[in-house]
Amino acid sequence: SFIHRRNYARLRFSATKAQLVFLASAAVRNSPAVGDAPGTLSAVDWVGPESVPTIMAYGEKDKVAPFLSSVRLDAALTAAGVGHEYFVLPHSGHGLQDDDDLFGQYMEAAERYLDTYLPVG
Repeated sequence: SFIHRRNYARLRFSATKAQLVFLASAAVRNSPAVGDAPGTLSAVDWVGPESVPTIMAYGEKDKVAPFLSSVRLDAALTAAGVGHEYFVLPHSGHGLQDDDDLFGQYMEAAERYLDTYLPVG
């Protein structure tokens, strides 16, 4: 079919939730603090006790974002006491494309996260 089964979970988000995720990420990218920051913009450098709960998934075979950076981010979130979920997809690259079951678990966690922190209605 036109919709590949790996992408089906991505399509399950409602339009409103997808818009909220887009708006939240756009707000971070366009933040004066981020735009004016000298030096590194590594997520690890921005982690502290006040950091928001986080959900993240990384492919071990990622050639775009080094996998080790996700290990450091997980350690920083843990050390700061920040609630987070960390999904490692051992057969996937940057697109998280080769671990269907784990990707499905990540999408379910993302839906729970959105329902908790950005409820619709």
